[in-house]
Amino acid sequence: RNTVLSRLPPANYGSYLHVVREQYKNSALKLTPAETIQKRLVAEIAMRSKILVTAILLTAVCFGKEPKHYQTGTLLQMDSVACGVDEKDGKSFAGEMLGTDSGHKKSRELLCQEYLLQSERVIYRIRPRDDKHPVLLPVGERAQFRIQKDKMLLQVEDLDQKEREYNVVSMTPRESSKSSVAASTK
Repeated sequence: RNTVLSRLPPANYGSYLHVVREQYKNSALKLTPAETIQKRLVAEIAMRSKILVTAILLTAVCFGKEPKHYQTGTLLQMDSVACGVDEKDGKSFAGEMLGTDSGHKKSRELLCQEYLLQSERVIYRIRPRDDKHPVLLPVGERAQFRIQKDKMLLQVEDLDQKEREYNVVSMTPRESSKSSVAASTK
């Protein structure tokens, strides 16, 4: 290259680039169609493999969470407990405007499901967070649960393996764990 440039006057550098471009085009044109297709395929496969590796690494990073650690327990019993009052006003819009309706209210006590869940060391008293559509849990069955922030996430093994949210109303240590602690301290 330097020999060609040294022979050309400075005004002809542009023509030199033109000559080099033409030589490159001619060398590319000497490739057979099969060779051209093969080069394109190799380049395409290399690009796709890079994209695939990047996608795999990104999904691994996104789903690389710690596994959920569940405790196991047994559902001992289910009680219906009072959890509020539902009041329905007897007044209508027309009655209020005309002043003819009586002011009576219909009220009824709302009942909520409350379960006893016995784990290895603690007995939990829990209520479903979804008051409108609570699911009846099978009493006497084993359940897996974990506590996350201010709620208990529970799934029953034999039901449908869905995680449902519950409020913990109270926690009581089991008697057997008290006696084993007292025995171990003596």
